Amino acid sequence: MPEGSVFQTMWRYQYVGYNPFTDYLAHINDLHALDVFLSRWTDVLGNKTEYPLAGTFLAAYSKLLYEWDRLEEAERYANLALGRRDVRPYVRIFTQVAIGASWIQQALGRPDRASELLADLKSQLDTPVYRLFMLKIEAEQACLALRQGAVEEALAWLQDCGLSHTDEVALDQVQAHMAYARVLAAGGRPEEALGLLDRLNALLRREDHLRDRIKVLILQGVILQRMSRAAEALAKLETALQLAGPEGYIRSFVDEGAEMELLLSAYVKTRPKAPVRVAPGDAWAYAKRLLQAMQSAPEPMRSVLTEQETKILQLIADGLPNKEIALRLNITGETVKTHIKSVYRKLEVNNRVRALQRARELSILG
Repeated sequence: MPEGSVFQTMWRYQYVGYNPFTDYLAHINDLHALDVFLSRWTDVLGNKTEYPLAGTFLAAYSKLLYEWDRLEEAERYANLALGRRDVRPYVRIFTQVAIGASWIQQALGRPDRASELLADLKSQLDTPVYRLFMLKIEAEQACLALRQGAVEEALAWLQDCGLSHTDEVALDQVQAHMAYARVLAAGGRPEEALGLLDRLNALLRREDHLRDRIKVLILQGVILQRMSRAAEALAKLETALQLAGPEGYIRSFVDEGAEMELLLSAYVKTRPKAPVRVAPGDAWAYAKRLLQAMQSAPEPMRSVLTEQETKILQLIADGLPNKEIALRLNITGETVKTHIKSVYRKLEVNNRVRALQRARELSILG
């Protein structure tokens, strides 16, 4: 199509439900073939200045490189897409660009920049289906809030987003439903989260959407681990590893942080210590590879506790009760309790004294 062609501009505001061309990684399962395709077309289209479709390719390629943990390359392609003036007016394209760029900034340890990208995206929304896009963006903001320990903020989204754990799941809302399940679990409603994720898994398996199915299985494993249902958690992880290994999925696991590191460690220990022949695509071998990647990651990525959890632990070390901690941090007492439970779970302890001892062993506290 010529630059500025009517065939590109005519769908500037169009939204007709699920569109498979919005996010290539959601429905193309062969990442290696996609790599060849996208690397070619990003080069071909990169010199065209009035060609908004280029933004789709750049966004997809940056997400692919991100998934393979090639963060510097991913950031470069994301920045190319963000800097294109021809892409910004196209809501469907620019939403994918900004959300992908936000993931990359989170992985690079820049949560403020990640938050800024999402806020900028919200401020520029201009579409007749405003709420549909706002749901996608606010779901991402809720997940970012959870990663930063702002549980109260994420729970507020849970009340306002209009979703329910009993909703009928659909392909155009997979990411929002996954975010909803994640926040449900963080808010102490894991069974409801697992029920929603079971329905998502069934849909994604039926539609053969590999990436999102892997993400659902991973999230199910993490939630089951929190519930001390270890055998079920390891079974979900094993299925995710079997699906992910051939295509090289990395960030979908690594982004779960310390909880995934613990789960992978438990899975690796299930293999007998005696030498065994490792078959191609072996889930155990892939788990070892992921664990090595996580253990060699920069410190911000491997941080066991969130910033808010660390603050609360320090205030506990200072001798403050929950009520005083809540006042100091301007949060509710229930949120303090939620954070403390999370600290206990991550440090594998069951009381304050042992939590402080473990935190000092890990150099979390001085």
